[in-house]
Amino acid sequence: MRKFPSKDEPLAALLKQAEHYAGYMMRGSAGTVPPTIMALSEDGFIMHLPQKFGSEPEKDRFAKIGRLLALGYRAEAIAIISESWIVVPQRRGMPVDLSVPPSHSPDREEVVAIMAEGRERAAQRFLFIQRDSFGKFLGFGTSLLPQVDQVEGRFAGLMPPKAPTDEMASTARNLLKTMGISVERHGPDPRWN
Repeated sequence: MRKFPSKDEPLAALLKQAEHYAGYMMRGSAGTVPPTIMALSEDGFIMHLPQKFGSEPEKDRFAKIGRLLALGYRAEAIAIISESWIVVPQRRGMPVDLSVPPSHSPDREEVVAIMAEGRERAAQRFLFIQRDSFGKFLGFGTSLLPQVDQVEGRFAGLMPPKAPTDEMASTARNLLKTMGISVERHGPDPRWN
């Protein structure tokens, strides 16, 4: 088992890898980042990309897989990486209308959202996507968003509250198998699992 000098180091390492992955994917031919779960486990990086991600049940399944991966492979840190729309109040100069989803707002901005959790804390990154007039990815802009310590929602709370027992980890891995999810190799390449 890999030992880190501080409790925050696995989270920092995972955030760095997630940001690198997001940039790599955005610079690719598609200019997009598929929804991705990335975890740092005892054995290295684990990645999962869902086959489908459009419906509410598919998003719920994706979150469940993240929780099971964190439990079954004793993740030291885990992250959800996805493209998203946000509305930034500071840029509008007025309150955000919470009755309008960001995806329907005329003031929306496209970001790659990285929601990460370690054993002791959570962290997030919002990488503002810059595109040219043809939609080609140019790079990431500067985020003016404050860091928050607590995130709520479907993709929050992926890390188990305490270290899993052998039995809990085994049960989680078996549940993943019944869902058709297998972790065959560990590493930074998403095609590996």
